[in-house]
Amino acid sequence: MVGSLGGSVAHFVLMQVINVAAFIVASNLSPKIAVRVGADRIVIIGTTMALIGAVAATGYALTDRPVALALVFLFTPINVGLGLRGPTGFHLALEASDDFARGAAVILFSAMAMTAVGNAVVAALLDWGLLALGATTAVLLMGACVLTGWSKAAGDFDGELTTPTPSRSPTASGPSRSAP
Repeated sequence: MVGSLGGSVAHFVLMQVINVAAFIVASNLSPKIAVRVGADRIVIIGTTMALIGAVAATGYALTDRPVALALVFLFTPINVGLGLRGPTGFHLALEASDDFARGAAVILFSAMAMTAVGNAVVAALLDWGLLALGATTAVLLMGACVLTGWSKAAGDFDGELTTPTPSRSPTASGPSRSAP
């Protein structure tokens, strides 16, 4: 951002503050939205949103004179998308595992491995700046879409939007409540 786009450290800090906050808000809303639209759908929506942001950043990098301040907003759909899919996707992956501890370990290992591979690729292409970052992110997210979302969306969904009702078990403090 500073080297290849001529931005300042203040631009970078602004981008970090806005996008970390967007990720935190999205990840906190993810379970609530998943109850309304379905867990699989929120993973698909979040992954697709992140992919759209990465493709937009890649396209923007190809323009004649990209401006550093634009990155503040170009990265927002990526971070919101990752925030939406993160907690719900993690929960779905744990549910698919017979052993939660091993499932969590595989998820975290995979996330760290993909981060390391992505960083290694981008570091090798650092002279390309935003183009390398956007393209690498887009390729990784395309893989995520294929593996976790789009194939499932095409094969499993019947096109109906249903609102699942959360089940709540009675507690010692009172009767169960039904969802609105």
